[in-house]
Amino acid sequence: MQKLFFALAFFCMTCTAVRAETLSMQCRYDLASFLVFEDGAFKAETDSKEMSFTITIDTTTNKAYLTGNSGTADLAIINREGQMSFLQVSGNGPAIITTLTTVFLNPAPNQKFPSLHARQNRFGANYTTAQYTGYCSTF
Repeated sequence: MQKLFFALAFFCMTCTAVRAETLSMQCRYDLASFLVFEDGAFKAETDSKEMSFTITIDTTTNKAYLTGNSGTADLAIINREGQMSFLQVSGNGPAIITTLTTVFLNPAPNQKFPSLHARQNRFGANYTTAQYTGYCSTF
């Protein structure tokens, strides 16, 4: 069923439609690795705090949206064989945040899709990068 979801999403993104169709998935991540730039060097940290958000794909406009605890953000969709990636760039000037979420289309035995979520932040002269691992499932 979930493979059908992604096949339909990819098909709908390559054609035009008369009415809006949306497809949604819930993504949950429970492990993160961080690198924080301090005193001229990156330092590694690990955290097991859970993070989750929803990705909604509008197959009519070929746009995607991320909804989480900080509100909603526009995402660019990057389709490749066996995966879908979603890119978000926000901020400007001294504060820039870039995120890339990749959902692999081969479901795990629990029928959830493995996913990686990467985030890079720049706040003035401070830099951090984080890599989250988890799963996404359709609803």
